[in-house]
Amino acid sequence: MKSKLLNKAVNAILVISLTLSGFWAGIYYGIVEFENQVQIWDTNYQIITDKVWAFEKVSDPKTIRLYVKELNKILDDITFLSKMVKSGQLADESLVVYASMVEDVDDRLIMLRKEMYDELESLKLSITVKTDDKVYGLKEDVVTGRKAVLSKLNGINRQLEALEDMTSEISADVDVIKNSKYAKKIWIKDKD
Repeated sequence: MKSKLLNKAVNAILVISLTLSGFWAGIYYGIVEFENQVQIWDTNYQIITDKVWAFEKVSDPKTIRLYVKELNKILDDITFLSKMVKSGQLADESLVVYASMVEDVDDRLIMLRKEMYDELESLKLSITVKTDDKVYGLKEDVVTGRKAVLSKLNGINRQLEALEDMTSEISADVDVIKNSKYAKKIWIKDKD
């Protein structure tokens, strides 16, 4: 009878130990998976940030102004050459053809500059909107995931507290059994 009680106590302790170790392994696995997901979110956010930075660098108004300024210088030079040809300073027939080509290039450059500026503005607006949407979505996903993990951790903490209370009760019961007169008789017989 004594050995049955001892076996039951040992079995109970083994079951509790296995349950606790399984529980802690589950918590560890959940934390590792959450960290992996956060790393994926961080990688995606970094890619989007790099793309936005590259676009901002290209679409920076200072950079566009610099390009426009350089194009205007080129156009001024072409206009000057065109005036020289028209004024008769260079009367060669090939220069007349060249002047008309210069004017054609001048017109095309003006149109190209306008189209490029409009396209850059449109692209900048589109990327800004898409980036803002992606960043907002990522922030929402992170907040939602964090709330879910915190909720699960709170539940796990409550379960741990209940398990600790049960362990304390079992330990107290085992101490009571060990200190009882009957248990002392059993332990003395086992020692003999």
